[in-house]
Amino acid sequence: MYEKSSGWVHFSVVHIGVTLDISEDGRLSGRFPSDINLYPFDFLRQVLWSMNEATSGVLDIAREFAKAKADVVGNHYGNTNG
Repeated sequence: MYEKSSGWVHFSVVHIGVTLDISEDGRLSGRFPSDINLYPFDFLRQVLWSMNEATSGVLDIAREFAKAKADVVGNHYGNTNG
């Protein structure tokens, strides 16, 4: 699931390929963002889950960084409250 869904970012070949369609008479059509109705529910659920996990991971790192920075700044100024 990760390999398939990670290709959807920043107009990659996968992203563009799944949003475009060529009809039998050779007409090219598509839309950005892609039509959500073209994908099975289980796939979309996995994509949304992976997006949520990635966002949560980035936010956890940002919180840890902010806490560590606050601890250093607080200790620098003699703050012992943490």
